[in-house]
Amino acid sequence: MTELSDGIFESSVGSQSKLSRKASDTAESWKDGLTGMSSVFQSSSDIVWWRLYVLWGLMGVIVLMLLYRMFFLQVIKGEEYTVRSDRNRVYTQYIPADRGVIYDRSGVVLARNKPSFSVAVLYNEIPSAERGSVVVKLSSITGVSEEDLLHGFDQAKASPYQVTVIIPVITHEQQLVVQSQQEFLPGVSILKSSLREYPLGKEFSAILGYTGIISDTQFQEGGDGVYTYGSSIGKTGIELEYEEVLRGVMGKSAIEVEASGKTHTSISVSQPIPGGGITVSIESVVQKKLFELLEKKISEVGAWGGSAIVSDVQTGEVYAMVSMPTYDNNVFESVDNAAIVEILSDSRSLLINRAISGLYSPGSTVKMALGAMALERGTVKPDTRISGSPQIITVGGWEFPDWTYAWGRGPHGLMDVATAIANSSDIFFYKVGGGYPPECGSGGVACEVNGLGVDGVVSALRAFGFGSLTNIDLPGENPGLVPDPEWKEKQRGEDWYLGNTYHLSIGQGDLLATPIQVLQETNIVATDSATMPLHVLAQTNDEEPRDIVPMKKPVSLDSLRIVRNGMIKAVSEGIVYQFRGGAVVVGAKTGTAEFGLLDAKGQYATHAWVTGFAPVENPQISFVFMLESGDSSQFAAEVAREFTDWYFGEYKK
Repeated sequence: MTELSDGIFESSVGSQSKLSRKASDTAESWKDGLTGMSSVFQSSSDIVWWRLYVLWGLMGVIVLMLLYRMFFLQVIKGEEYTVRSDRNRVYTQYIPADRGVIYDRSGVVLARNKPSFSVAVLYNEIPSAERGSVVVKLSSITGVSEEDLLHGFDQAKASPYQVTVIIPVITHEQQLVVQSQQEFLPGVSILKSSLREYPLGKEFSAILGYTGIISDTQFQEGGDGVYTYGSSIGKTGIELEYEEVLRGVMGKSAIEVEASGKTHTSISVSQPIPGGGITVSIESVVQKKLFELLEKKISEVGAWGGSAIVSDVQTGEVYAMVSMPTYDNNVFESVDNAAIVEILSDSRSLLINRAISGLYSPGSTVKMALGAMALERGTVKPDTRISGSPQIITVGGWEFPDWTYAWGRGPHGLMDVATAIANSSDIFFYKVGGGYPPECGSGGVACEVNGLGVDGVVSALRAFGFGSLTNIDLPGENPGLVPDPEWKEKQRGEDWYLGNTYHLSIGQGDLLATPIQVLQETNIVATDSATMPLHVLAQTNDEEPRDIVPMKKPVSLDSLRIVRNGMIKAVSEGIVYQFRGGAVVVGAKTGTAEFGLLDAKGQYATHAWVTGFAPVENPQISFVFMLESGDSSQFAAEVAREFTDWYFGEYKK
């Protein structure tokens, strides 16, 4: 038992020992395995971390790139892309302002607005492939040339996100056709607009002028937001002169475009501000009568045309101003392009306001200025009397006759300044202007009259306003021309001769004047009171009456009174007999001015002039009438007499 036990025990112990050794071996083996695995895991970890470092680096670069891009888009390019974004969804439509109304001095409407329609395009909404067909279709509907429409499209292209008017005026029938063809006219719309209307007709065209589509030059000068392409703007006359008052301020509508590009929603609006109304000094009744009488006389005598002005001699306000031939300014507000072309191409220059822009030899109407300056400078005295003989003065083979010689009358006798004006003596003013005899002052020849000389004559004319603007508030005034030796040398390369001075002294030669300059001379002479500048604006609706600064008299009142008396004597006992026995006593001076070349009979054509004031006791009005190629000045005096009789008779009573 014991042995067995011992054997068993021994065997058990041996087995445990073997097991221990195996366990130990196994542990060692695990240890070695773990050691190997640790090496493997360490190697793998190094690879993972390296990959993470690369990934993190790439992510960092990407983040930096994104941050830079955000900075570039939002900061550097932010404003540009904001504008682009807005343009992609918003466009602008300017809303024209109603033009101010023009009234005459009595409140009669001379110019107003009437509703109309225009065609506009939003260039960005017209597919490029369809633009040509849109132009062709619009041209066929409206009659506007494809060339003009393409020009309008060019303007619209410059502002593709803005509604641009390309046809300012269409008829109601054309409007309906455009709207019915809308699906074939992408980007095209009809806008409500207004047209200028002149209810009293062509009698007022020369002074009111007209409006028209802004030119490219005017558009560039107008400034942003003041005009758009297609805007209406004053072109001539009062419409142009007072454009800034009349035009108003455009409104502006920002329109959001839906994704479809068809539906538009207004997201903001500034309302237009209407233009200011103005009241002018024109009296419509007087204007119409003046037009009627002048038109009739021009037709009777076969004159080329003419002009006339009536003013308040005390205030300088122009009551009426007429120019012929003329035009109907309503034509420019129509769709009748043929009628517009006819006006523009007329060889008679219908758009010229002859009253302020026409240049003519003024003839004897300048003799008041010469007489006044001769008195002022002491060339003659109030009681100086000069002979009207001989009837012809000869200088170097050139003859300078008195008008009495041409008419087969005898010479005038001795005359003072007033009588010489009353008789319109050419001989008197040759002598006073250039001196007489021609040889006087040289070789011991004594002077009957030591004249003003060319410098004195030029000074006299310029002192009374010839050769310079009157600055009436109308566009297009012409300053005229007062020639002198320097001018002749520069323009013709010739010396000045005594004969040039003689011609200048009676309003002939190269002297050129406008009717309004002759009227200004009359206003200076007519009263002792300050001479007010000629003007047509009475006041604007939102301003006080204009502050008019009086002109300084060029000579003393004593000198002016003498020549004024000469104008009065011209009617009462001189050659302007046409006014005798009229409704009031008138002071006047006529002029028959030669111009052009000799005709087949050896005679020059003549312009007919008359200027004057009435009544002489307390002058109220002044006037000038001029007939182009109107033959004798008596015809100008006749129509002026008709007017003064009507004015102080039927009109004033």
